[in-house]
Amino acid sequence: LPNFFQLKAAGDASATISQLIFSGSYIVGLQAAKAYSELSKKSSKQTKIEIVENVTKAYYMVMIGQERMSLFNINLSRLDTLLRQTRALNENGFVEKIDVDRLEVSYNNLLIEKQKGENLLELGRVLLKYQIGMPVDKSLIVKEKISELPSNNIVVANRPDVKNRIEYNLLQTKRELEVLNLKNVRAGYLPTLAAFATGGIFNSHNKFERMFITPWYSYSLVGLNLSVPIFDGFGKYYKGQQAKLEIQKSDNDLRNLENTINLQVKQSEISLKNYQITLESQKRNLDLATEIARVTKIKYQEGIGSNLEVVTAESSLRESQVNYFNAMYDVLVANVDYQVSLGTLPVE
Repeated sequence: LPNFFQLKAAGDASATISQLIFSGSYIVGLQAAKAYSELSKKSSKQTKIEIVENVTKAYYMVMIGQERMSLFNINLSRLDTLLRQTRALNENGFVEKIDVDRLEVSYNNLLIEKQKGENLLELGRVLLKYQIGMPVDKSLIVKEKISELPSNNIVVANRPDVKNRIEYNLLQTKRELEVLNLKNVRAGYLPTLAAFATGGIFNSHNKFERMFITPWYSYSLVGLNLSVPIFDGFGKYYKGQQAKLEIQKSDNDLRNLENTINLQVKQSEISLKNYQITLESQKRNLDLATEIARVTKIKYQEGIGSNLEVVTAESSLRESQVNYFNAMYDVLVANVDYQVSLGTLPVE
């Protein structure tokens, strides 16, 4: 049978807008977005610190290597002069051939050490280029001198602040996210309120074509939509318990990290002081070896010293130089490690 209460053709055009008024999850989401932004910034800072640490240590390696090469050239020049003088004395019958041979052996050994030093210096330059992202085929020269570095100025913190360490800050941010996760689970029990407004036009007719020549009627609707969770099962309860455990775990991690940082600071501080003592001792040894080599050379030239004493003094001088530069590098690296442990290494 035909339906007399329903027309054959109908048209409806409407638009609806809605505005969220209250949602616990939405508020927590805004807080979490800010926390994730902070986490990203801190992760970026951690990467910068690692880059600066690696670049600084590679830089010191190159700088020490260049200083050593300068001393190699000075030693070679001094030994070459002595060798030529001794050869002349041997030709005139004042010294034996074995004196010339000793000096020549020492000179050749020094040439080999210089070549090894040049290879290590080149390797250090390649490492520094790699750390700073520079093409390895480009030239790189470090102009700064050891004397310009504040290696003797050691500032020891009385009460280190663990909050200066980026690792501690990252873990704090992680805990904030765990707290927000718990808030989000609890927010699931709260109702959600939204406002909406709908407006449109409507028309109906027995004939389809008549719809376009007859008037359309407008309508509107404004209201609130309240959604109240009644039963969510046990899922949210267990999620909440898991979130609480994660917060407790983060608290334990923070305490453990604080103890670890304090231990690292103490270890690096002691290492730095020990290397500083070693450097001072090696500096005194270097000064003594330099003076001994100078006096021994004068005695030999005056004919009151032996050639063997000169060779021994030169060998001791080179050993003292190597020990001094190794101690200098240890102090510089230990100072970087100490700054890293304090969280005070400049990255800008």
